[in-house]
Amino acid sequence: MPEAAPCWRVAWALVALLTWSCAATPPPSLPGPAPTYAEVIAQADALKRAGCYRCLLEARVSYEDLTDTEADQTAVSVGLFETSLLIGMRERELGLVGFGTFERAARLAATTDAPTEWPQFVAIAETTRWQRVGVPKALLDENTAYRRRVDRERESWNGLLRPLVRTSPLAGYLYLSLNCADGWLADQPAVLTDDLAVHDDALYLRYRRAMCTDRLVEQSLIETLEPRFTEMTFFLAQAALRAEAVALAEFQLGETQAAWPDWPT
Repeated sequence: MPEAAPCWRVAWALVALLTWSCAATPPPSLPGPAPTYAEVIAQADALKRAGCYRCLLEARVSYEDLTDTEADQTAVSVGLFETSLLIGMRERELGLVGFGTFERAARLAATTDAPTEWPQFVAIAETTRWQRVGVPKALLDENTAYRRRVDRERESWNGLLRPLVRTSPLAGYLYLSLNCADGWLADQPAVLTDDLAVHDDALYLRYRRAMCTDRLVEQSLIETLEPRFTEMTFFLAQAALRAEAVALAEFQLGETQAAWPDWPT
């Protein structure tokens, strides 16, 4: 009959087993603290500056979630207005039929405490023309009406926007959108370039400037700086078509068609 182990040996074995078990199974980590309202606003602001279409959509949802909370409602309203305006313009620039409206921005601009320039910003954004590839004729007819209104209002709208370009990247975006035509930006005084460069961290303005110059290198750089800016492929494909590089355009659109099923073709 084998000799029984001394009691002290059994006790030490149990202690060792328990110690090893505790060391091998770390306690569950506790969730971190919820972000503060200020942190959520900062995250939404960063998405807005990133400027890609889906970045803007995500930012707008964040601002909407902060409405009627204890968050800084001035910052929330500004973010919600700016993203709503930028989203509507981008949808027209991409030709996303059924979108490209500005009702939410118009409601915010009509509130009693809205900045005085907001209603004019909405009016200017509403003249953003639809891109011409693959959209219905009715939208192209709208473009004609928008062009006529711009011709009537350009001088007064430029008088509003130009002094704001240095302090407001949104004003810079609207100013470029209103005026861009072949060679227009190259003919502007150098001070405009300086004023736009103040907002280099706002990639949505860099995008609009690249589209205004029509330089492929500058347009290609946007997605390099922000990989989520995948809509640039659409504009690069359009440029390839204009250069009669049909195979390149088909390749570019094919690469991203699954991610952008609503693109006009």
